[in-house]
Amino acid sequence: MTDSVLEILPRYKKIMVFTKTSIVGENMLFPSIQILGIEACHEIRSLNDFSRINDATNLRKCWIRDCDGMECIFPSWINNPFVQTVEYLKLVNLHKLDELLEANIIAKSSAPPGTFSSLEVVRIFSCKKLKKLFPSWKLVEYLQSLESIDVNNCEEME
Repeated sequence: MTDSVLEILPRYKKIMVFTKTSIVGENMLFPSIQILGIEACHEIRSLNDFSRINDATNLRKCWIRDCDGMECIFPSWINNPFVQTVEYLKLVNLHKLDELLEANIIAKSSAPPGTFSSLEVVRIFSCKKLKKLFPSWKLVEYLQSLESIDVNNCEEME
């Protein structure tokens, strides 16, 4: 059974949700945001397409669904502070997604201390091209808080 958005919202005060009609207003992203939801934004290829995503230093929950253009969630994750604060990550129906983290960056450098240290829950459904959840064993040491991984209908997952 998966969490619905309504089940996780009451504990959080700052919420921002983008849909295909509201992505133009993305300049409102600010440091106190705790939940980020992105749905049916077919033109975005990664979270870096949001110009102020690095301002989301208090992000706790992130869900992305039905974004046909999404190829990689964190292409330049080293400079992305919320990889240290995100606790819950849910990805659904991202049919072009082939990487959660850009493998080339991981191969060339070490992850900064605290990377994904707050991550507790990862849920991934129907991301058919996704081959690896974490492309390097280098990241395993940072996953101290991880409690649950749920991956379903990801046909190319190794």
